Amino acid sequence: MTNQNIKLSAIAATVVVLIGCSGEQAKAAPKAAEAAETVAAAAAPAAAMAAEAADDAAAAMDKAPTPEAVAGGAGAATAAGAAGAAEGDAAGGDSDCAFTLEVGDALAFNTKEIVANKSCGSFTVTLTHTGNLPAAAMGHNFVLVPMDATQAVANAALKVTAAENYVPDDDRVIANSKIVGGGESTSVTFDISGLSGDYRYMCTFPGHWVAMQGVFRVNG
Repeated sequence: MTNQNIKLSAIAATVVVLIGCSGEQAKAAPKAAEAAETVAAAAAPAAAMAAEAADDAAAAMDKAPTPEAVAGGAGAATAAGAAGAAEGDAAGGDSDCAFTLEVGDALAFNTKEIVANKSCGSFTVTLTHTGNLPAAAMGHNFVLVPMDATQAVANAALKVTAAENYVPDDDRVIANSKIVGGGESTSVTFDISGLSGDYRYMCTFPGHWVAMQGVFRVNG
């Protein structure tokens, strides 16, 4: 209720009092009206404060986001977080056309299978030696050959030296890296557009090939 409405109510009450009173009652009416005005004046600030609070509440409701907007914002944040995670994974891991092959001071690659897609055209293998022993004592390489040429190429590798990375001059060798020792890394990129199916990758350092081999699969 506004101040003006409160004053009008007080005046109306006074008129009623004047009409309904006579004699001594009429003499008392002005005092009753004055009292009513006093009460109205005292109540006016509280009424004004209540009206202002109501206006503020209404304004706050108008500015508050709808449930749909809140849900939409949460969905957008989730999507953005997922996009950020995906981007981080792509930056830190291998792509479809590259692979990091790790090996340490033991006779074992960290995986027994590498999968490539022919649509890449070329493929890159990065060989990382995570051990501590030097190449002369525990060197490793990556050599890719047809499955049925595994043992023949491995035997031929026994006839070459470390200077040749223990890789024979053999047409059956599709791709190969150099020998690396502990803490070293090397990469080899090769054409896979003419490959299809399964091939053998292995380490041809003397005595390693039996334990250190896996399948290189070309799909597409």
